[in-house]
Amino acid sequence: MPLTAYIKPTNYCTVDCDHCYLSVEVRANKLSMSDDTLRQSARLLMDLAKKEGQDSLHIIWHGGEPMMLSPEWYEHAISILDEEIGPNKYTQGIQTSMIPYKETWDHLIKTRFDSFLGSSIDFTQRKIAKSTDSYKNVWLKRVNKARKQGFTIVPSMVPSRFEVGHGKAIVEWFEENDFPAFNIERYSDIGSDKLDATKNIHHSKFLVEVFDAVLDRLKQGLRVSQINVVTAGIRGVLLGQPGDRWGGKCQREFIVIEPDGSTNTCPDRTSFESSFANVSEGAVGFISSPQRKQWIRIQNSYHKEDHCNQCEFSKWCKSGCPIANNKLNESETECSGYKKYLLHIKEALSNPVYKDLLVNYIKPLGEPINAKEKLI
Repeated sequence: MPLTAYIKPTNYCTVDCDHCYLSVEVRANKLSMSDDTLRQSARLLMDLAKKEGQDSLHIIWHGGEPMMLSPEWYEHAISILDEEIGPNKYTQGIQTSMIPYKETWDHLIKTRFDSFLGSSIDFTQRKIAKSTDSYKNVWLKRVNKARKQGFTIVPSMVPSRFEVGHGKAIVEWFEENDFPAFNIERYSDIGSDKLDATKNIHHSKFLVEVFDAVLDRLKQGLRVSQINVVTAGIRGVLLGQPGDRWGGKCQREFIVIEPDGSTNTCPDRTSFESSFANVSEGAVGFISSPQRKQWIRIQNSYHKEDHCNQCEFSKWCKSGCPIANNKLNESETECSGYKKYLLHIKEALSNPVYKDLLVNYIKPLGEPINAKEKLI
């Protein structure tokens, strides 16, 4: 993984998503990042990469909704990054709802984002005029308009409890709408008590449904999208390779920079914790932050439970996402590494025919979907 920086030029967003990790008050704030903050951010990233021994840097323009700012704002912002970092020493992308997308973005997307857009689509949580169908229809119109320009769109979706039981239908929806790849992320309930939030057991069941849908399509000789948690799960079980939410080092490899220059290491937590440091304090301030050091300790040691030490997947799983609950009890019967899902993959791989299909599915390993590494 490169050092990955989520730069949030604004938290402003007008799309009403039930699972959003930002509060309504934060999403209503129209503050945008200043030139000085952006310059300080660039200098911090260069220094942080060197101090952490990272040889590449990937920037994700995030939010909020990053397209609430104009393409001209990004042209100016990127010129600042080019001055401070160097035009060929980092890669970048944008994660957008696609709702504000129009043709005025096309030149920027072609010249600065390699004709690639990361986007988000969900089936019960995102709404326009309180309608999920309206959101999906508008989103697909934007996607198809962007595709006519030759742009590649890789969507991400977040399953809530309402998606559990519908994994096959969701896979088929992505196939029917011609997406060669999509990502499945975890519902974060940090900061509020959301009734539709998934526990580990719900998310694990959904992943099993998605895996079974993939395997069924492979058995029928049908095209199958590349799905982050399916490929990572297979590689982990089959090859012992960390990937996605298993075995990562996100607390060392991620930095989130807010519009005011405050920092964190996780997009899901950033609005609910005090800032680790401000970019004005430089890389030393961020690295020496007690909160950052504590989260690194949590990921490396404290998040592991006794059941992790006895688990056959522990060496590469390393207890999964550090912000997900990993304690087993009456209300949570699945770990944050989704062992039931991994055991399901293991069982499928024990069938030689299925194993051949699944091995072919993950070849070639290729590059990460959302980052092309370059030397910093």
